Amino acid sequence: GFDTDSNLNRPGVFRLNIAAGRTRFQELLGYPPEAQADHHAQIDYTALDQVLPHPMYGLQGWVSILNPGPLTGDVARSLLRDARTRAANRQHRA
Repeated sequence: GFDTDSNLNRPGVFRLNIAAGRTRFQELLGYPPEAQADHHAQIDYTALDQVLPHPMYGLQGWVSILNPGPLTGDVARSLLRDARTRAANRQHRA
């Protein structure tokens, strides 16, 4: 029952989850993370190769991509680089 929106039980389907941050989330999806609940019902969380708000953690600025491919490969790599940089900066501050 946990996080069934993406229907990850389909053969060959996987989800890439990325902490995009609030600013990048809004750039990609057109609304801030705190508005996630207002948009939840209109989103097809089963769509492949699209940047989507994470169905459970969108409120915290997370995005997800099911089976990243030609449409999302570049943005996925960019988001992963940014997330890694933020994580490294946090570690250096600690």
